[in-house]
Parts: sequence; structure tokens; C-alpha cells
Amino acid sequence: MVISIQKGVVMSNDVVSILTMAKVIQTAVAPVFEPVI
Repeated sequence: MVISIQKGVVMSNDVVSILTMAKVIQTAVAPVFEPVI
């Protein structure tokens, strides 16, 4: 907990990067899985 608080800025940047990557992957993969759903 203390480490994540000390690295708050780095963590938030990582979270933004992860969310952005997840969104890109989701957008790229969505057309493939759309027929399944």
C-alpha cells in the first residue's frame, strides 16, 4: 500500500496505459468475437 502511494503518479500512468491498451485490444478483437456473441 505504501509503495503504491509513493508511486502514485507512476501507478496512475500505468493504469491509463493499461486501460488504453485494453480498449485498443478490445476494439481490435471485438469484430472477431461478435458473431459468437
